[in-house]
Amino acid sequence: MSSFKPLRTDKFYQEVAHQIKESIFDETDVPGDKLPSESDMADSFGVSKASVRRAVRVLENSGIVYTKHGIHGGVFVSEADTISVSSCLSDMFKLWRVTMGDLTMGRIIFGSDIAFHIAKV
Repeated sequence: MSSFKPLRTDKFYQEVAHQIKESIFDETDVPGDKLPSESDMADSFGVSKASVRRAVRVLENSGIVYTKHGIHGGVFVSEADTISVSSCLSDMFKLWRVTMGDLTMGRIIFGSDIAFHIAKV
């Protein structure tokens, strides 16, 4: 499990979400892993439980984590979900919040990764 750093920003929930994402992206936390409790994360980050809760909600909406309730509940790292990503991009495009420049930038950012994965197949 990763050790989180205390925060220094006005929007604590965004930084909490960012650090959790980074621990997932660098594979410190992998799909199926249970994240620390809300109280433990609040202590680690030096923020309120409300900030942690809001960060988790943001990550849930992105499909990065999911919450299970009950005796074996908690916040868990999700498997990759291409449907939620596709849906989000589609919504942004339909709302005219994605420009051709954004699409071009996405192609530049992801082009080499896509080519690498295609070459492996």
